[in-house]
Amino acid sequence: MAKASIESKQHRKELLNLAEFSHLFGPSVSLTYLLIRKGELPARKIGARTYILYDEAVEWARKLPLKAGASQRHRDQANRRWAGERAGGKLA
Repeated sequence: MAKASIESKQHRKELLNLAEFSHLFGPSVSLTYLLIRKGELPARKIGARTYILYDEAVEWARKLPLKAGASQRHRDQANRRWAGERAGGKLA
């Protein structure tokens, strides 16, 4: 799945399987299962399959710490980027 295909609100999937989440947000599928078990990442079961809501995945990523050397300008940029995406805009 191409990343560009889910960036806009009109074309993105609302439910991500674990492979899609892993591809878009970075953690391996094994780490994703661990995050779910620890309660750090909400997930839904449909039959035997596990899914993550896109908006909850974005919220999880937004809460991740920025790297130690990030300036306040970069923090402000990241916050604006996530706020714009949540409002339905494209990622910058």
